Amino acid sequence: MCWALVTTGWVLGSLALENWKSIMASCSSGKRGYVTESVAKDALIEARTRYGGEKEGGPVAVYRCDDCGQFHLTSKGTMNPKLTAYIKEGKLKLNQEAGRWMEKLKRK
Repeated sequence: MCWALVTTGWVLGSLALENWKSIMASCSSGKRGYVTESVAKDALIEARTRYGGEKEGGPVAVYRCDDCGQFHLTSKGTMNPKLTAYIKEGKLKLNQEAGRWMEKLKRK
């Protein structure tokens, strides 16, 4: 079984377990699985912030997998209302800008 971690916020060393959103188990689909729908929605927003932004393409929704019972991200279907709100309220752009500044500060 393959394990990975999704973080939100600062992780300072391996003891900062409180910041880990979930532990993702492998699935026969090959996709990352999220334990709850709420965690999957947070991962959806994080993925769009890092990779997709407001452009077309990339994940737009979450769904429960019939094989593993966990939640996965998908680029098919209607955009998740939480993601839609983040885009309309300008929060996605703010998160992207914050991420760019974090990368700049890491380089110094």
